[in-house]
Amino acid sequence: MGCTTSRTLVRGLVLVILSANSLRAQEEAAQTPKVDEAAAAQLENCELYPLGVGREWTFKSGPLEIVERVTRHETVGDELCARVETVFGGKVVSYEHLAVRKDGVYRVAIAGKPVEPPLRFLLLPAEAGKTWKVDSKVVNQPIKGDFTLGKKPLKIGDEDLEAVVVEGANFKVGKGDLSFTYFFVPGVGKAKQIVTINDQNTTLELSELPRPGLAEPPQDARKL
Repeated sequence: MGCTTSRTLVRGLVLVILSANSLRAQEEAAQTPKVDEAAAAQLENCELYPLGVGREWTFKSGPLEIVERVTRHETVGDELCARVETVFGGKVVSYEHLAVRKDGVYRVAIAGKPVEPPLRFLLLPAEAGKTWKVDSKVVNQPIKGDFTLGKKPLKIGDEDLEAVVVEGANFKVGKGDLSFTYFFVPGVGKAKQIVTINDQNTTLELSELPRPGLAEPPQDARKL
Protein backbone atom coordinates (compact mmCIF):
# COMPACT_ATOMS: atom_id res chain seq x y z
CA MET A 1 0.00 0.00 0.00
CA GLY A 2 2.82 2.38 0.89
CA CYS A 3 4.52 1.95 -2.50
CA THR A 4 1.24 2.31 -4.39
CA THR A 5 0.40 5.48 -2.51
CA SER A 6 3.85 6.96 -3.23
CA ARG A 7 3.57 6.18 -6.93
CA THR A 8 0.13 7.77 -7.05
CA LEU A 9 1.41 10.93 -5.37
CA VAL A 10 4.36 11.13 -7.79
CA ARG A 11 2.06 10.73 -10.79
CA GLY A 12 -0.20 13.44 -9.43
CA LEU A 13 2.72 15.79 -8.85
CA VAL A 14 4.01 15.21 -12.40
CA LEU A 15 0.57 15.98 -13.84
CA VAL A 16 0.36 19.20 -11.81
CA ILE A 17 3.81 20.31 -13.06
CA LEU A 18 2.96 19.46 -16.68
CA SER A 19 -0.34 21.31 -16.44
CA ALA A 20 1.35 24.38 -14.94
CA ASN A 21 4.00 24.40 -17.68
CA SER A 22 1.32 24.07 -20.35
CA LEU A 23 -0.68 26.95 -18.91
CA ARG A 24 2.46 29.09 -18.68
CA ALA A 25 3.32 28.37 -22.32
CA GLN A 26 -0.22 29.28 -23.38
CA GLU A 27 -0.08 32.55 -21.44
CA GLU A 28 3.29 33.47 -22.98
CA ALA A 29 1.99 32.66 -26.46
CA ALA A 30 -1.07 34.81 -25.86
CA GLN A 31 1.10 37.73 -24.73
CA THR A 32 3.47 37.50 -27.72
CA PRO A 33 2.10 39.37 -30.74
CA LYS A 34 2.21 37.34 -33.95
CA VAL A 35 3.37 38.68 -37.25
CA ASP A 36 0.64 39.10 -39.85
CA GLU A 37 1.97 36.71 -42.49
CA ALA A 38 0.19 38.49 -45.33
CA ALA A 39 1.62 41.85 -44.23
CA ALA A 40 5.10 40.33 -43.86
CA ALA A 41 4.85 38.87 -47.36
CA GLN A 42 3.81 42.28 -48.69
CA LEU A 43 6.98 43.79 -47.19
CA GLU A 44 9.21 41.01 -48.48
CA ASN A 45 7.71 40.84 -51.97
CA CYS A 46 7.61 44.54 -52.83
CA GLU A 47 9.43 44.39 -56.16
CA LEU A 48 10.79 47.92 -56.14
CA TYR A 49 11.74 47.95 -52.46
CA PRO A 50 11.94 44.39 -51.04
CA LEU A 51 11.91 44.74 -47.25
CA GLY A 52 12.33 41.20 -45.99
CA VAL A 53 14.25 40.72 -42.76
CA GLY A 54 17.97 40.40 -43.54
CA ARG A 55 17.94 42.60 -46.64
CA GLU A 56 21.01 44.82 -46.73
CA TRP A 57 22.35 47.57 -48.97
CA THR A 58 25.92 48.88 -48.83
CA PHE A 59 26.28 52.42 -50.16
CA LYS A 60 29.32 54.49 -50.99
CA SER A 61 29.52 58.23 -50.53
CA GLY A 62 33.00 59.23 -51.64
CA PRO A 63 35.36 57.34 -49.29
CA LEU A 64 32.58 56.61 -46.80
CA GLU A 65 30.60 53.38 -46.54
CA ILE A 66 27.08 53.36 -45.16
CA VAL A 67 24.95 50.25 -44.67
CA GLU A 68 21.18 50.12 -44.52
CA ARG A 69 19.59 46.87 -43.37
CA VAL A 70 16.21 45.48 -42.44
CA THR A 71 16.73 44.10 -38.95
CA ARG A 72 13.18 43.01 -38.15
CA HIS A 73 9.49 43.57 -38.74
CA GLU A 74 7.67 45.53 -36.06
CA THR A 75 4.14 46.75 -35.57
CA VAL A 76 3.82 50.53 -35.45
CA GLY A 77 0.33 51.53 -34.43
CA ASP A 78 -1.65 48.79 -36.14
CA GLU A 79 0.60 48.38 -39.20
CA LEU A 80 3.44 45.92 -39.76
CA CYS A 81 6.59 47.78 -40.81
CA ALA A 82 10.17 47.02 -41.73
CA ARG A 83 12.67 48.51 -39.30
CA VAL A 84 15.50 49.83 -41.50
CA GLU A 85 18.66 50.71 -39.60
CA THR A 86 21.48 52.87 -40.94
CA VAL A 87 24.95 51.76 -39.87
CA PHE A 88 28.10 53.87 -40.10
CA GLY A 89 31.45 52.89 -38.62
CA GLY A 90 29.91 49.73 -37.20
CA LYS A 91 27.30 51.64 -35.18
CA VAL A 92 23.60 52.20 -35.75
CA VAL A 93 23.23 55.95 -36.30
CA SER A 94 19.55 56.11 -37.24
CA TYR A 95 16.51 53.98 -38.03
CA GLU A 96 13.11 54.31 -39.60
CA HIS A 97 9.98 52.22 -40.08
CA LEU A 98 8.64 51.65 -43.59
CA ALA A 99 5.32 50.14 -44.63
CA VAL A 100 4.20 48.77 -47.99
CA ARG A 101 0.61 49.46 -48.99
CA LYS A 102 -1.20 48.79 -52.23
CA ASP A 103 -0.63 52.36 -53.41
CA GLY A 104 2.99 52.83 -52.35
CA VAL A 105 5.79 52.62 -49.80
CA TYR A 106 5.36 54.84 -46.75
CA ARG A 107 7.68 56.25 -44.09
CA VAL A 108 5.69 55.57 -40.91
CA ALA A 109 8.18 56.58 -38.22
CA ILE A 110 11.64 58.13 -37.92
CA ALA A 111 13.80 57.27 -34.89
CA GLY A 112 10.68 55.99 -33.15
CA LYS A 113 8.73 59.20 -33.75
CA PRO A 114 5.56 58.79 -35.84
CA VAL A 115 5.22 60.53 -39.17
CA GLU A 116 1.71 61.97 -39.18
CA PRO A 117 0.23 61.08 -41.54
CA PRO A 118 2.66 58.46 -42.93
CA LEU A 119 4.57 59.87 -45.91
CA ARG A 120 4.39 58.10 -49.25
CA PHE A 121 7.77 58.38 -51.02
CA LEU A 122 7.29 55.68 -53.65
CA LEU A 123 4.13 55.29 -55.72
CA LEU A 124 2.82 51.82 -56.57
CA PRO A 125 2.29 50.82 -59.24
CA ALA A 126 5.14 52.93 -60.57
CA GLU A 127 3.90 54.92 -63.56
CA ALA A 128 6.26 57.43 -65.18
CA GLY A 129 4.92 60.96 -65.14
CA LYS A 130 2.79 60.51 -62.02
CA THR A 131 2.99 63.26 -59.37
CA TRP A 132 1.75 63.56 -55.80
CA LYS A 133 2.02 65.90 -52.85
CA VAL A 134 2.85 65.16 -49.21
CA ASP A 135 2.05 67.16 -46.09
CA SER A 136 3.16 65.45 -42.88
CA LYS A 137 4.76 66.23 -39.54
CA VAL A 138 7.33 64.61 -37.26
CA VAL A 139 7.33 65.99 -33.70
CA ASN A 140 5.49 69.06 -35.06
CA GLN A 141 8.15 69.64 -37.74
CA PRO A 142 6.50 69.94 -41.17
CA ILE A 143 7.50 67.70 -44.07
CA LYS A 144 5.83 69.15 -47.12
CA GLY A 145 6.65 68.95 -50.82
CA ASP A 146 6.04 67.41 -54.23
CA PHE A 147 7.04 64.09 -55.80
CA THR A 148 7.43 63.14 -59.45
CA LEU A 149 8.01 59.62 -60.73
CA GLY A 150 10.02 58.71 -63.82
CA LYS A 151 12.44 56.13 -65.22
CA LYS A 152 16.14 56.40 -66.08
CA PRO A 153 19.05 54.08 -66.88
CA LEU A 154 21.41 53.33 -63.99
CA LYS A 155 24.74 51.54 -63.85
CA ILE A 156 25.68 49.51 -60.75
CA GLY A 157 29.12 47.95 -61.03
CA ASP A 158 29.09 46.27 -64.44
CA GLU A 159 25.30 46.08 -64.60
CA ASP A 160 23.27 48.38 -66.84
CA LEU A 161 19.78 48.64 -65.36
CA GLU A 162 16.60 50.66 -65.63
CA ALA A 163 15.59 52.44 -62.45
CA VAL A 164 12.37 53.95 -61.25
CA VAL A 165 13.28 57.49 -60.22
CA VAL A 166 11.42 59.48 -57.58
CA GLU A 167 12.24 63.19 -57.41
CA GLY A 168 11.24 65.22 -54.37
CA ALA A 169 11.11 69.01 -54.66
CA ASN A 170 9.95 72.08 -52.74
CA PHE A 171 10.89 70.65 -49.35
CA LYS A 172 12.46 72.69 -46.56
CA VAL A 173 14.99 71.88 -43.85
CA GLY A 174 15.14 74.75 -41.38
CA LYS A 175 15.38 77.79 -43.64
CA GLY A 176 17.16 75.86 -46.39
CA ASP A 177 15.78 74.36 -49.59
CA LEU A 178 15.76 70.56 -49.75
CA SER A 179 15.38 68.27 -52.75
CA PHE A 180 16.24 64.65 -53.28
CA THR A 181 16.20 61.90 -55.87
CA TYR A 182 15.74 58.18 -55.19
CA PHE A 183 16.60 55.45 -57.69
CA PHE A 184 14.81 52.12 -57.20
CA VAL A 185 15.73 48.97 -59.14
CA PRO A 186 13.29 46.03 -59.36
CA GLY A 187 14.38 43.17 -57.13
CA VAL A 188 17.07 45.33 -55.53
CA GLY A 189 15.41 48.28 -53.81
CA LYS A 190 16.97 51.67 -53.32
CA ALA A 191 20.12 51.79 -55.44
CA LYS A 192 21.02 55.46 -55.35
CA GLN A 193 20.06 58.59 -53.45
CA ILE A 194 20.94 62.22 -54.07
CA VAL A 195 20.10 64.82 -51.42
CA THR A 196 20.53 68.52 -52.18
CA ILE A 197 20.44 71.20 -49.49
CA ASN A 198 21.01 74.75 -50.73
CA ASP A 199 22.80 73.49 -53.88
CA GLN A 200 25.10 71.16 -51.89
CA ASN A 201 24.76 67.54 -53.04
CA THR A 202 25.31 64.34 -51.08
CA THR A 203 25.15 61.10 -53.06
CA LEU A 204 24.80 57.53 -51.82
CA GLU A 205 25.05 54.75 -54.39
CA LEU A 206 25.51 51.02 -54.44
CA SER A 207 28.90 49.84 -55.61
CA GLU A 208 27.48 46.40 -56.46
CA LEU A 209 24.16 44.60 -56.42
CA PRO A 210 23.28 43.37 -52.93
CA ARG A 211 22.53 39.77 -52.03
CA PRO A 212 19.01 39.06 -50.74
CA GLY A 213 18.87 38.61 -46.97
CA LEU A 214 19.25 35.10 -45.62
CA ALA A 215 17.78 35.69 -42.19
CA GLU A 216 14.40 34.15 -41.39
CA PRO A 217 11.65 36.59 -40.38
CA PRO A 218 10.91 36.41 -36.64
CA GLN A 219 7.72 34.74 -35.40
CA ASP A 220 6.77 37.73 -33.31
CA ALA A 221 6.77 41.48 -33.68
CA ARG A 222 7.36 44.26 -31.22
CA LYS A 223 4.54 46.71 -30.63
CA LEU A 224 5.66 50.34 -30.69
